[in-house]
Parts: sequence; structure tokens; C-alpha cells
Amino acid sequence: MVAVFATAGCHQAHNTGDIRAREAPTLIPAMVNAADHAQQSDLDELVHALSDEDAAVRLFAIQALYQQTQETFGYRYYDPPDARRTSIRRWQRWVTSRPAQTVSTSTQEPTQP
Repeated sequence: MVAVFATAGCHQAHNTGDIRAREAPTLIPAMVNAADHAQQSDLDELVHALSDEDAAVRLFAIQALYQQTQETFGYRYYDPPDARRTSIRRWQRWVTSRPAQTVSTSTQEPTQP
């Protein structure tokens, strides 16, 4: 039985997922990968995931965004939807207005997720 879990764990570790997926088991590995290798389309999807119903998806999205940008725009994955709305709008403005080659949001001190 242990060998089955160990094998499943090894297989899962190599799964890069699909950043456009809407199911957490497929989406989260892609977010982990995007944290290290994000492209513009990945950033778009990560910002979109900030409003996901699943708190785990939101957590991995903000962690990946923070790893890429050192910014949160005040977003907290555990806040209720109304409280997250303003931060999500900030992220949406950021992702649509930034040059494709730039990842850093600013020279200001980063805010922790």
C-alpha cells in the first residue's frame, strides 16, 4: 500500500498541470510551475484564479503571483468575496497594463501574502 502512495506521489510531482483548468488537482500543479516560469498568459490565468470559489486555488494563485512580483495588492485568499474584490481589480489593472517582458510591479516594499 505504501508503494502505491509513493508511486502516486512521484507521478504527481512531475505533473505540470494545466493553468487553464478549473479543477484544483489539475490547476494547482500548473500554478506551482507558473510561480517559477510564468508567461503573460499564465499571469492572466493566475489573476483570474484569485476569484475562484476554492480557497486552495486562491492561495496558490496569490503565492505564485507574489513569487513573480513580490506584491499582493492587499489580496488575502481567505477574505470574503466582497473584501477581495478591490485587490482583484488592482491585479486585473496590473496584468493588463504591464509590458510583457516586465514582471516586477514596482520598487516599493513588497507586501506579504
